[in-house]
Amino acid sequence: MPNGTHLTIDEMERVIDDLLARRSPALARLSAGGIYRALLEKKQAELKALPPALRGLPRAEQLRLLDVDHDRCIRAINYLREALEAWPYATPAMRAASATLVTHFITGPGMTQKPYGVQSRVAAEAEPKLTTHGPALAAVPTPDGANLKVWVEKYVAAGKALGSSHSGRADDLAGRGDGAAAAPLRGALIGIFVDLRTAIARELEVNAALPRSLEDDVLGYLDELERLALARAAGPTAAPPAGPGPV
Repeated sequence: MPNGTHLTIDEMERVIDDLLARRSPALARLSAGGIYRALLEKKQAELKALPPALRGLPRAEQLRLLDVDHDRCIRAINYLREALEAWPYATPAMRAASATLVTHFITGPGMTQKPYGVQSRVAAEAEPKLTTHGPALAAVPTPDGANLKVWVEKYVAAGKALGSSHSGRADDLAGRGDGAAAAPLRGALIGIFVDLRTAIARELEVNAALPRSLEDDVLGYLDELERLALARAAGPTAAPPAGPGPV
């Protein structure tokens, strides 16, 4: 059971609010319910003191989603470039756009396998080239009603965002970044949820008077939010929320 590992800080706060309100009677049935209530109230106050910027997805999950977005940009642009090269009736504008992509922007799908630092550097180096070579790309429309220049601009923006998030994660891990403030609290909350689930299982084992549904009665909302978060993680097309979030 993941016990909150995929939840945002906001979602963890909602779990604790629910535990201390709607699920409070179920929590009180545990012999250690009072201790867990005190722990949760303390963490609830710490959560509410966090700034809004730290309430998004964990930094590692943001980084993963940004990487997926960047890789999809590369693949889509390469598919279109290959189509331009393969089309037997290509116009001069189509051939020029394809050559511009190869020479100045995207050399092939292998870029998706490069380290984050390389991908972000390539994107940063490509940005100023749009001023000179953008018109050749803009001459080729794309299936969404835009043009190839717009697609390359989005690819460049995705690469720069990937680099920024990667740099922020490095700062977080070193204890310098914004997300570093939330990481210890996040870990402590996951530990409490794990301990609480274990305590429920132990009490159910020795106390036949307790309802067999006690785990669901206490942790049902946590498990439902975790299920939704896992579905969110499995759907990489979603854009990461604003803000760096915890590490």
